[in-house]
Formats: sequence, C-alpha cells, structure tokens
Amino acid sequence: MTEIRETALPGVGMCRDFATRGGARVGVVERTSGRRELVVYERADPDTVTNAVDLAPVEAAALADLLDDRTVSRSEGGIEGLIEGLALDWLPLPPGFPSATIGELEIRRRTGATVVAVVGAGGANPAPGPDEPLDAGDTVVVVGTAEGIAQVAELLGV
Repeated sequence: MTEIRETALPGVGMCRDFATRGGARVGVVERTSGRRELVVYERADPDTVTNAVDLAPVEAAALADLLDDRTVSRSEGGIEGLIEGLALDWLPLPPGFPSATIGELEIRRRTGATVVAVVGAGGANPAPGPDEPLDAGDTVVVVGTAEGIAQVAELLGV
C-alpha cells in the first residue's frame, strides 16, 4: 500500500502527499477554509511545488469521484455497466518492461483476465494470441473482473 505522508502547515492547514511508482510526489493541501490545492513536487527538491491546481470544495469532490472508480458510473458507453462484474482497463507497460509474450506470462491462467488487444508502436492488434509479444511502451487492453485486472496490473508492473 502507498504510504501517505501528512504534514501540518501551521496557519494554513494540512498537506497529504505520496510518491508515485514513477518517483513523482503528488499531494493535496487542505486549507483551513476548506479549499484544496492539488500539488506536484519537483523530483530534485520535494519541498518545491512545480504545478498546483486550486480547487473549490465542490471541485475537489468532483476530482475525488473521478479518481475513485467505484463511484464513477461507467454504464454510458462502457461494458462495465452492461454486464455486472465485468471490467475493462488499458494498462500501459512501463519503461524497462522485459519483453515477453502473453503466453509466457500466462496472464489468463494466473489472473483469469484476458488480453483483448495490444496497442504498440506497430499499431493495434485486436484479439492477440498467446504468441503476441508485449514490450515496454505498449498498452495492453484487458477484460475480466476488477480483481483479475488488478492482478494483471501487478503482474505487468503497472
């Protein structure tokens, strides 16, 4: 689980932040007024903010809803709302991902989820077979249960 760091800001409020898998630090400054600020810190200096977005309470709640996939209705234009328990996700393979085929990774056997497409530098390959190579920078489209997709993401280091 990601460790969230909490820092009291006397006279301002509270800052909660965490390090992403890619090494960036992202946080939220909650002001005593209730206003929130979404912040991204400089990698070389974790005390220096490189980007900030000021959010009114209603905007912060809307952003939280967007980030919390349990609250966003996906039934419009998506398969998740049409078939209960079915989920779909696009998983971008990270830099340094060791090239391997779908079959070598045994994705279906290990997770119960199915790779339904691979999008890479050579274009899109819908319905790839077990011999389809997966390379860093490719995006793997996966269908299955939410749990199965989470397992695929972990397996792929996403």
